Amino acid sequence: MISKFTSTIVIDSGISKKNYDKALELIEESIKSMEDVKVVSHLIINAKKTLEIAYNDFYDNVFKIIDYYFLNEFTKLPSIEERRKKVLEITPEEICELAKKVEIKNIFLLEGSLNEEN
Repeated sequence: MISKFTSTIVIDSGISKKNYDKALELIEESIKSMEDVKVVSHLIINAKKTLEIAYNDFYDNVFKIIDYYFLNEFTKLPSIEERRKKVLEITPEEICELAKKVEIKNIFLLEGSLNEEN
């Protein structure tokens, strides 16, 4: 999830404490793979299709429309059509350049009162 207000990407993953190291390793590998134009070129096609579906869904979902206009009062969000256009213009090279700037700053591992054995 990308936060417009803090310029951060939040990666949320449901893992057990014992799998923490493996999950972190996989997340780091995923971020690193975003620097490879071959990997990104392959994935960007489906990502753009997914966003296109989400943008189309916007017009059919009254709650999304209300949320958009409510948030727009405070944030001046670009319109759905402006966002759609920007997404279609993104190149794999731009994603790779952005990926080089991504670094993991904070990690929170929350544990409930009961562990897996209970």
